[in-house]
Amino acid sequence: MNNEKWKKGTGIGMAAILLALTACSGGDNPGGNEGEGQRSSGSAAAGTTQASGAAEAKADPLGKYDSPIAVTTVKSLDDGSMKFPEGETIDNNLWTQGFEKDLGIKLKVEWLVPDNQYEQKLNVMIASDDLPDITMVNAVQLKQLVDNDMVADLTGAYAQYKSELADQIMTADGGIGLKQATFDGKLMAIPQMNGASDSAPILWIRKDWLDRLGLDVPKTMDELYEVSKAFTENDPDQNGKKDTYGLALEKGLFGGEFVLNGFF
Repeated sequence: MNNEKWKKGTGIGMAAILLALTACSGGDNPGGNEGEGQRSSGSAAAGTTQASGAAEAKADPLGKYDSPIAVTTVKSLDDGSMKFPEGETIDNNLWTQGFEKDLGIKLKVEWLVPDNQYEQKLNVMIASDDLPDITMVNAVQLKQLVDNDMVADLTGAYAQYKSELADQIMTADGGIGLKQATFDGKLMAIPQMNGASDSAPILWIRKDWLDRLGLDVPKTMDELYEVSKAFTENDPDQNGKKDTYGLALEKGLFGGEFVLNGFF
């Protein structure tokens, strides 16, 4: 697979799953280093030869490239919401180090912008046909990419190299997400799937304040109301001022730092 076809590997979510797929699909190596046991990108371009049944049986969805490859992406991040340990960056951190060590994939973030700027900046890249290898897109952007033949057909690669866990996650909604990423019978992106196990809203409660006020962790809503009231009125930070809040809120009830999802 040449570099141009490799650049068509745009998906709408779950970079980890995309990267797992990229470690395992058949074809020419996008970096130009061919060899026995070498693997190439997870973007199955039109005309790619399908592997035999014997090869499919040996497919390892988490296999590692013999020679590391470079994969580009772009990202958005809430201002101030993530801080890296000293010496780490968006390109060099626990996750990217794991991708390279376990999968042989060097992930390069071409640009990083705040969340509210991501869609506009990506639209500019789409208009100029200057896309990274993989990236998150919304439904409108995906349709535009498909209509302009700017993304690869992932049908064969996904069918051959999906892991059992990936398949369970992707079909947990009855296949709705996969259908939304399928055009004319071809899977053109990997849908982002949000499961309750890793995205359940949680209400965080300060244990030090509970201890100072002699309170137990609330187990019912009535107990939670009592804790909230005590946090507001009983000076849990012990600074002698009435400056604490039992339930932190902001103007937007959903989609921010202090939201009510967990409470509800």
